[in-house]
Order: sequence, then structure tokens, then C-alpha cells
Amino acid sequence: MGVSQLRAGSAGEIPFLTAFVHVFVMLSVFNLVDLLLLDWPLVAIVPAFMILPGTEGLAGYKDYWFHFRGFLIGTALIVAVSVVMAGFIAVLF
Repeated sequence: MGVSQLRAGSAGEIPFLTAFVHVFVMLSVFNLVDLLLLDWPLVAIVPAFMILPGTEGLAGYKDYWFHFRGFLIGTALIVAVSVVMAGFIAVLF
């Protein structure tokens, strides 16, 4: 659902909270897909082309926590970005 559809569904004005939730959910879905479909499968499989020569067998290649921390940091950044974007959307639309 785009901003124009959101605007049409809310009688022509988009409240800040509605815009915030909309932007937060969109960005959070991307963050979750990145964690579950890109980061963790690559950590589990560890394709040979991703291993640097001389670093075979290092513990860092199986570090799920590193990617989960990145997910949590991304979530905090998404909250901040969503506040800013929702402010712009609420003012402009």
C-alpha cells in the first residue's frame, strides 16, 4: 500500500501515527527478510566463495549472534528513520 492509497483510505489526511506504523512495517519486513533469507542461510551453508583464503575453519563463519545483533541495530535505526519519514508524510500529505 502506497502513500497515495493510504491517503485515500484516511479521508485525505494521513495522521503521524498511521504514517509511522506504515513506514515501520515496510522497513521491518525488509530487515527481517534480510536476516532470515540472506544472513542466516549464508551462515549455515557458508559457500566456499565467501571464505577468504587462510581463514578456513574460523568460528566467526558460524556466528548467528553477530547477524542477530545487526538485526536489532537495524530495528533501532528503523524506528528513528520511521519517525522522520512519518513526520514528512504527515506534513506533506
